[in-house]
Amino acid sequence: MKKKTYLAFFSMSIFIFLGHQPHTFAQNTTRWGLPEGAIARFGKGTVVGIGYSAIDRVIVYSPDGTRLAVASSPGIWLYDTATYQPVALLSKHTDSVESIAFSPDGSTLISGSLDGTIRFWDAHSGTFWQTLTAHVDHVSSVTFSPDGKTFATGGKGNGTGIRLWDTPTREYRKTLGRNVYHINHIRFSPDGKTVIATGRGSDSITSIHLWNVLTGEHYLIPVEHTEEVHNVAFSPDGNTISSAWGNHIYLSDAHTGALQRMITGHTERVTSVAFNPDGNLLASTSWDHTIRLWDVGTGELQHTITGDEYNVPNIAFSPDGKTLASGSKTSIYLWNTHTAALRHTITGHTERVTSVAFNPDGNLLASANGSPENTIHLWDIRTGEHSKTLRGHTRAVHSVAFNPNGKILASASSDRTISLWDARTGEHLRTLTRDTSFKQIVFSANGTLLVSTGRFGNNDGVSLWDGRTGTFLRTLTKSEGDCVAFNSNGNILASGNDFSAYLWDVASGEQLYTLTGHTDEINSVAFSPDGNILASGGGDAAGEDDLDATICLWNVETGELLHKIIDRTGYEIRVHSVAFSPNGNILASGNFGRTIALWNVSTGELHHTFTGHADQVVSVAFSPDGKTLASASWDGTVLLWELTPQIAGQ
Repeated sequence: MKKKTYLAFFSMSIFIFLGHQPHTFAQNTTRWGLPEGAIARFGKGTVVGIGYSAIDRVIVYSPDGTRLAVASSPGIWLYDTATYQPVALLSKHTDSVESIAFSPDGSTLISGSLDGTIRFWDAHSGTFWQTLTAHVDHVSSVTFSPDGKTFATGGKGNGTGIRLWDTPTREYRKTLGRNVYHINHIRFSPDGKTVIATGRGSDSITSIHLWNVLTGEHYLIPVEHTEEVHNVAFSPDGNTISSAWGNHIYLSDAHTGALQRMITGHTERVTSVAFNPDGNLLASTSWDHTIRLWDVGTGELQHTITGDEYNVPNIAFSPDGKTLASGSKTSIYLWNTHTAALRHTITGHTERVTSVAFNPDGNLLASANGSPENTIHLWDIRTGEHSKTLRGHTRAVHSVAFNPNGKILASASSDRTISLWDARTGEHLRTLTRDTSFKQIVFSANGTLLVSTGRFGNNDGVSLWDGRTGTFLRTLTKSEGDCVAFNSNGNILASGNDFSAYLWDVASGEQLYTLTGHTDEINSVAFSPDGNILASGGGDAAGEDDLDATICLWNVETGELLHKIIDRTGYEIRVHSVAFSPNGNILASGNFGRTIALWNVSTGELHHTFTGHADQVVSVAFSPDGKTLASASWDGTVLLWELTPQIAGQ
């Protein structure tokens, strides 16, 4: 009865919420698990842990094989394995999820996170149940005992060790290995009597530790190498332990610790190992960008899966053993374990988003993605649906900009090219090249000029192009440039690099002012709509190793500093992006600390904050009508935030 009431209330809430929104988003995943104040999320985020060897399980099957759980930057996605469509997003954690596990009966999913919490979810509906806070630092590994009556959690920090909990009551039982302070992976033996883990002791050497669950007795499997032990797994019969050290896989006797076999073949560090349900097949992943399937009895290689552009540290066999799931940052691959053929690909996860821009009518949003995705995505703001993916750049895309009539989209990349696209069809129109890694591009208000900044090449600096033909015109400065902006008339240009911002007369190329106020890099500059104020966002040195996130507001006519704002809404490291609202009353900033801050331009005081990204916010943009703010993050997502009249400073 409680579940029915909850669902009815949820449905009614969605209906009421939609009735008050300026957008008519389709009922799709863009509205799932949103933070407070957000009205849509574009992109399913980056699959967490890819490229790192110490991450625990972030791709797991439910015991009956009907669900696949994938931990990503916004939360944990649940997929129906019959259709491979998402059915829920579990998004209560406030930081990256390090490990997930289903209970043996499939009813519960638990997750451990960098936010230091363990969270419990209904595995069928995705309903959040409970939060536990247990470890000094983040929770790095979670797992259930085979009978489901106990769950174990591992953390990172002195004295945390492995904690055992009673599943029905969630009550703490005992701690194993208080002297092991850096737990990476925890597994129960199939009979539930032993816990195995990899972790660092006081000697900072990573070892394989085993404990008797009942008595707490501890012993080590001898480590003959100094490389970090990346992953361990029990065979289904409990007699063998597989571990990954360096480029090799070791099979050891689970009772004596004696080495049974060493499997070689990978050319780079092995990051993950997993037995199939029958125990006759072992899968491994490596920094050599391959997944390999081995015969456990003979150690012979059965199949090699190649071609993935990422280091894939996480794999999972389906309960029937017929499918192996592996993940990249943007896709989940399902492989036939008998033939190594690709069965299906789950798409929609996205790499770092580096830039966002609205088209002039506000109905289309462009977002740029970093390496190795190197793409531009177009999103329909009215429906919330993905419109197109533009491909062609060979390295990270750092900036996107629409021309004033919205017909052309420009993209700048570290592949030393600027691409011009037909914004309606997605057709590639023209490529502009210079011997520099392009950082940012902006059109002038009338579209006749396109300005670019570049770094690390023979033509570094601020360059001007004909906005209609793409013809290179001239370079204003040879100094490395990070950011650039035109005023509303197009006659003054602002640029920023290192510790200074500059104002330029566009017609003559004369430098008007050098604006000094930051003591670290300037990452973004923006003019107010009336052109009277320039905002610069970056950092200030706040100690030997510390930076303050800083915004400076300047009088454009005189070069005078009006306000210096220290942004303490995040980690106080640096501001990545600044943008004025269309009415000029509010300045938005995105910072290293994952926060979007809104500032009163007249007073320099904090007006409002939005939080919800799982990584740095690197780009912010207001819609032309001032009702929506878009934010782009290295978590692989774009969030749209509702700007009520009060929030928008109207």
